[in-house]
Amino acid sequence: MTGELPKGTYPQIEELLVKEGYFKVYVWHDDPGQHYPPHVHEETVCLVVTAGSMQFSMNGEQSILRPGDRIVVPLGTEHTSTALEQGCDFVEGEVL
Repeated sequence: MTGELPKGTYPQIEELLVKEGYFKVYVWHDDPGQHYPPHVHEETVCLVVTAGSMQFSMNGEQSILRPGDRIVVPLGTEHTSTALEQGCDFVEGEVL
């Protein structure tokens, strides 16, 4: 469900995601306790955590994502997330 990346700066992560084919790459922040109920996206999404942590659920599996962790959410896959105590900063990329 997750893979680990070396911790890096936004430009380094952006460059990597663009090389992997993600065309829309941006930084996002969730405050502590920010919860996203079950939902789907119309594109494949890759999240790379850069600070803080989040609880992430997809396909019946739950994980705690921390800095350096990444997760790919395939198009149309239901998932949910909650930012933990410190909130969560991440870089997100999208690909159709």
